[in-house]
Amino acid sequence: MAGREAPCTLRFGERVGEGTAYLDTDELILRQERRLAVPVSELTVVETGDGRVEVSFPGGAAVLHLDGASQRWAESLSRGPRSRLDRLGVKPGQCVAVVGTVEECFVDELRGRAAVVVTGRSVPAGADIIFLATSQREELGRVPGLAHCLTPGGVLWVIRPRAGREIGEQDVAVSGKAAGMTAGRAVRFNATLTADRLLLQRARVSRRRG
Repeated sequence: MAGREAPCTLRFGERVGEGTAYLDTDELILRQERRLAVPVSELTVVETGDGRVEVSFPGGAAVLHLDGASQRWAESLSRGPRSRLDRLGVKPGQCVAVVGTVEECFVDELRGRAAVVVTGRSVPAGADIIFLATSQREELGRVPGLAHCLTPGGVLWVIRPRAGREIGEQDVAVSGKAAGMTAGRAVRFNATLTADRLLLQRARVSRRRG
């Protein structure tokens, strides 16, 4: 249950102030004067029963003001983080392609779950999921061509630097729209990379394959 936002009271040592909490797939992101991303695995969670959830973590604590959503947040925060492949929607039996350079351990993870894993610049038609690793905006020019290799309902994940200025979430969304794709949620790929989800629009799939 990622992608939720709520006001919160943050405490760092002697300092207390109001801020915002955002629940990502495996992190609780706290924003006040600074941004702090705390892995869910490092949180101690207590639901107070009055519409609030208290969390503590190394170096600080927060009280989340959630009204009727406190139980769902507490369950999500208490649950261990999902694996990377689960967050990316990789399922047994799928055909997966990787374009560009990614860490070798990720390819090993894919081979341990997917039925077919193809690496390199050549992508087979009918892929269920394609991962495009990017570091420069120009590399988004491959998105339209890769979209044509997806099976109906397939997903293109664009992997990009989390803190880089070369490629942003909006850049990915624009390139996807030009290829008839809609932008979805972004997930944490690793400590330095984000993966943005692009899904082929059903109408475009029907016209292309009709």
